[in-house]
Amino acid sequence: MKEQEYTKEPMMTPNHLDILIHYYTAPGDHPRIDAPAVEQAVEEFVSDGILWEDRDKIRMGNRPSNCGKYCITEKGRVWLLMILKTPYPTLKQMWIDGNDNVIDTGLL
Repeated sequence: MKEQEYTKEPMMTPNHLDILIHYYTAPGDHPRIDAPAVEQAVEEFVSDGILWEDRDKIRMGNRPSNCGKYCITEKGRVWLLMILKTPYPTLKQMWIDGNDNVIDTGLL
């Protein structure tokens, strides 16, 4: 059995996770909202329905009290809870033969 390679680019970066957690836990906008990487991630989240932006409320100064320019959506909350419920990876050791077949010893 060959070790799986994780060479594919991840769906999100640690920056994305930071932004998602911020909008789940804190009122107001992300402290680095003007940084290009944060702006790009927020745009992706708005496009994907993870965050929402109400331009009329922003223009008129009538935002929900727990939101800044952006708020997390229910989809965003559910996704974050799914991420947080992901179990830690575990290491399994096994014997393999020269053809990469797992040998079941009945001991594992």
